[in-house]
Amino acid sequence: MKITNLKVIPKDDISKGALASVEVTFDFFLHLRGITLMNTNNGLWLSMPSRTYEKDGEQKYYSYVCPSKGFEEYLLALVNQKYQHSIDYEQMNQDVNNKKINELKNEVQLESSVENNDLTSEIEEEIPF
Repeated sequence: MKITNLKVIPKDDISKGALASVEVTFDFFLHLRGITLMNTNNGLWLSMPSRTYEKDGEQKYYSYVCPSKGFEEYLLALVNQKYQHSIDYEQMNQDVNNKKINELKNEVQLESSVENNDLTSEIEEEIPF
């Protein structure tokens, strides 16, 4: 079975340790959602789709997708690589956008200073003394 599609969607708020949502497609046939890339004190790991239940007054989680240890490590490496790439891509886009904004600001400042100078010279020329 091959991974034919891997989608890693970075989260905006990573304060609780969830870095990204992950969707995996196997052989264009089986689509698995509900995986989360986590970063906690234990390091990076994948939270598999699970259900919550209560036992002895505590909230527990029951994972209903349980990959083998080797496959989970392999998937974690792929997801982390794609996550890092998407973060780098977002940063690059942000840098490019900031550069464009600064260039536009400079153009507007130059145009307004040129326009102001032009208006002043036109006004000076129209005054007949």
